[in-house]
Amino acid sequence: MALDPELLGKVFENLLGAYNPETKETARNQSGSFYTPREIVNYMVDESLIAYLGNNDFVRSLFSYDFTFDKTKGNEYLKIADKLRAVKILDPACGSGAFPMGLLNRMIDILERISPNEDIYELKLSVIENCLYGSDIQSIAAQITKLRFFISLICNCEKDASKPNFGIPTLPNLETKFVSANSLIAKKKEDRQLNLFKSEEIESIKKELHQIRHLHFSAKSTSTKHRLREKDLALREKLIELLSDENNFASDDAKQLAEWNPYDQNAVSPFFDPEWMFGVTDGFDIVIGNPPYIQLQNNGGELAKLYENSEYSTFARTGDIYCLFYERGWQLLKNDGHLCYITSNKWMRAGYGEKTRDFFANKTNPLLLIDFAGVKIFESATVDTNILLFSRSNNQHKTICAITNKQNKDSVKNLSDFVQQQDTVCDFSTSDSWVILSPIEQSIKRKIEAIGTPLKNWDINIYRGVLTGCNEAFIISTAKRDEILANCQTEEERKRTEELIRPILRGRD
Repeated sequence: MALDPELLGKVFENLLGAYNPETKETARNQSGSFYTPREIVNYMVDESLIAYLGNNDFVRSLFSYDFTFDKTKGNEYLKIADKLRAVKILDPACGSGAFPMGLLNRMIDILERISPNEDIYELKLSVIENCLYGSDIQSIAAQITKLRFFISLICNCEKDASKPNFGIPTLPNLETKFVSANSLIAKKKEDRQLNLFKSEEIESIKKELHQIRHLHFSAKSTSTKHRLREKDLALREKLIELLSDENNFASDDAKQLAEWNPYDQNAVSPFFDPEWMFGVTDGFDIVIGNPPYIQLQNNGGELAKLYENSEYSTFARTGDIYCLFYERGWQLLKNDGHLCYITSNKWMRAGYGEKTRDFFANKTNPLLLIDFAGVKIFESATVDTNILLFSRSNNQHKTICAITNKQNKDSVKNLSDFVQQQDTVCDFSTSDSWVILSPIEQSIKRKIEAIGTPLKNWDINIYRGVLTGCNEAFIISTAKRDEILANCQTEEERKRTEELIRPILRGRD
């Protein structure tokens, strides 16, 4: 029987839904997490990599299904291959690893196309060690991600029954690739200390620590792993002493850094620091994922209290945690790096999304926005979603947009063609609601705005209609009304009951 990491990944996603240690509940979507369909993952992976590689016709041709190798373009292929091998990509809410696995598969696919003589197993090892990183607040999620990667590697091994372990090499150690941590909590460095590793002594320890983790990645024997982990611990403790001595961190923060042990499979770090955990000092080229959707005011506002002092400009007490993930993702990017998320689309129009819209308009260059209005993307959620791709650069006011509806819901199966067919470009420059309009609709809107008076400037008051509750009990059909009246015992009871039941006209009518 063949092992399929994608199939097993789906099984593990269902397993992951069995228990949430934070809420003590049995469904992962209780924590706001929903699993992304493969076609959505594949599209987001492609668009993120294409944006990173330059987003031109040549780059897009590499991702085409009808790609053919051209010997005359060897130098161009080499440049693309080198750039792919150098990319740093983070999923800050990696779940069971759908996006990291999608990235691994696509990067190997492209590298195979342009470097056909590469050994696939070694190529995968290189991409995993040097390019892909993940974090999730649930430790079981990080473990499942690692298991998926193990299965993917095994699938590319040549089995030989005559050799020990059927000729399958020792799998890598992924403890320092996928960590259990709260991605939204950063460790603050002193303003004067822009780099964690400043002195020569600290720099030397940093290099030694990275070398130990590089060796641990491919360590084969238990004794070797144990020896490397002991060295890792000793270096971390020494580093904390130096950090505390130079006052780069508060003492509590320094202690927390020292206590983080990447080799503890069950521990969850209350903070996330890519420099400390991964050795990534200058940010990521790509941040990608499907962050959780949880209203900050849920559970008595516990999350709002946790993050209100974290200095997020997108924070709103009535908002949602995914808004903070957008800003945190931006913080983790290099300049000109790219972020691609699928989230609820409520930020586009809701009041709590005003700060998020302002952040996007003034801090990012929104490149692509797809609004899945009315189209159900997640099997287990009714939430409307969107895909946003932006770069950490100045807003160029040219966002490629597309909007789906129930009539074109099958477009999800081929988003690339659908976006191209819609051929819509919008200018999102303010914190006003972000509405995707066709070129004709944009023209009409501009004309109305030029000659009209905004509603807020009219001397009128606008009120809501009747606010109802428990509609299932109090809003009844005509047939039910007639049944209730027919069951009245006396004429007087019937008249009183008839006076209580009033006709209703709803907005939909």
